[in-house]
Amino acid sequence: SVSAFLLNRSSDLEILWITKISGDIRIHARTEEALLDKILEYYDCHLMSYTIDHIFTLALKHKEDIDICSPLTIERYKDSYNRFISEEFREKDIRKVDNDSLQSYSKLMTARLHPKKKAFLSYKGVLNLIFDYAEENNYIQNNPVKSINNKKFLMQCDNSKPQSSEKILSLHDIETIYSEINRRNNLPRYQGYFYYGYMVRMAIATGMRAGELCALKWADIDDYYIHIHAQQLTGRGKGNTANFYVDWTKDEKGISRGGRQYPITDDIAAILDDLKKNQLKKNIISDYVFCKLNGDWIKIGSYHAWLREF
Repeated sequence: SVSAFLLNRSSDLEILWITKISGDIRIHARTEEALLDKILEYYDCHLMSYTIDHIFTLALKHKEDIDICSPLTIERYKDSYNRFISEEFREKDIRKVDNDSLQSYSKLMTARLHPKKKAFLSYKGVLNLIFDYAEENNYIQNNPVKSINNKKFLMQCDNSKPQSSEKILSLHDIETIYSEINRRNNLPRYQGYFYYGYMVRMAIATGMRAGELCALKWADIDDYYIHIHAQQLTGRGKGNTANFYVDWTKDEKGISRGGRQYPITDDIAAILDDLKKNQLKKNIISDYVFCKLNGDWIKIGSYHAWLREF
């Protein structure tokens, strides 16, 4: 609350504007406008946190509000931040982080975690998010991230090929993906029929390749199993890229050997049942399990492009 008091000095009456900030801290000024300026100055100097952690929170909120990005992207930033930014470094004043200190931290982090190339680039992405925001809002004058030489640090990363076990999605990954699929399915642009979402769910449930998903037909669905025996391929004709159906899988290398059968689990049955009901509701008629609203099959290039964006 703000109060105004009358002062009697040399027979002149003056108004003193005063307010209590916290505890015994009081701020006063000769005018109400001057008092408001002092209040703003107090909160900026005394309560604004310039820690890495606080700036990250502000930068992430700004990205959510301003940029066009999915919740999955935001989750990836959070995961990378929690993985690569130590508790000690989070509490550092961003105004005091210079080129040398950031490179020193990056060197220690790389030696300690020995990340893959892609993981290091995710770390660099988090740094860009934090320090670009700080620079744009004039919290810092020099952006030390620009001094980091990727090539030098990537040499210290784990450049070995990932094992199969490292490619497996965690339960948290799957839950995040499903949440994003549900969100997109409710967007007006997909009209309640997000066919890429069905494809991803089937890929997670069966391990089917992109080309096999695109070529899967309803005729391949039995009561107890999925008959995976075909794939969609791309080829270049007279200046154009063509998509065509072949009756053999990648493992069969050009010669059909009957493909393979994948048992239909309760999860797979639920996916197929939901998809079929949705297609019937929208009067979608197609030989292909995964198709557009007009019944056309999904082109593998489009599916790959969406996966990279997703």
